[in-house]
Amino acid sequence: MAKQIQAINAYRPQIILGQRVGMEDLVDFISRSTGLNESSIRQVLWELRDATLFFNVRGQAVQLEGLGTYTPSIEVANSGPTPWKDSRWTRWQPLSRTASWFA
Repeated sequence: MAKQIQAINAYRPQIILGQRVGMEDLVDFISRSTGLNESSIRQVLWELRDATLFFNVRGQAVQLEGLGTYTPSIEVANSGPTPWKDSRWTRWQPLSRTASWFA
């Protein structure tokens, strides 16, 4: 069985990831595609993030058509930084749990 799993892992299709796109590149792309103001796009993206965090903290999943579903979950062990421990995420604080996102 182990040899079969190794063979599947060796020959299955794999995604080669490119460089990560940052907020500025995303805002610039959307601005060029839509003709909207860059500051307005940036504000909408931050509000979307804040709204997703707000509903996840309340225990509700957020489904964004075409992007995925952002579902809250409880962290079992301290597995690294979370939005609540990162200083960049200052708007919402958790009540008694953290949230993870799966797209």
